[in-house]
Amino acid sequence: MNAFIRLGPSTNYPKLFTTLKGEIFEILAKSEPGIPVWYFGHTEAMEEGWVSAAVLACEEPEPENLYIRATPLLPEPEKEPGDDIPLTCKEDLSKDDCEAAGGTMSTEVTTAPYCICP
Repeated sequence: MNAFIRLGPSTNYPKLFTTLKGEIFEILAKSEPGIPVWYFGHTEAMEEGWVSAAVLACEEPEPENLYIRATPLLPEPEKEPGDDIPLTCKEDLSKDDCEAAGGTMSTEVTTAPYCICP
């Protein structure tokens, strides 16, 4: 089975590359206790990363012979264009966006709700 090699020991980490079925992946370390087992290692081309124990088709490594590798911090998500632009208060905002922009939603029963801006 092909396997994704990731930046850290979880599917929350980005994929670095894919190994093909039958490709050699040398296991050098294991994940910290308390999380599902992942192995850190490298390919024959010395590409390093983490692979889930669930996708390995090999003899089980002897855990006592592997050192524990610290889990790297998750990278910050990339910002989308416009993420830093503050909301401008206007009548047609949703309730959450209206409040985030400093407004309040109308409570009149005779009209559809709208954002009341400061």
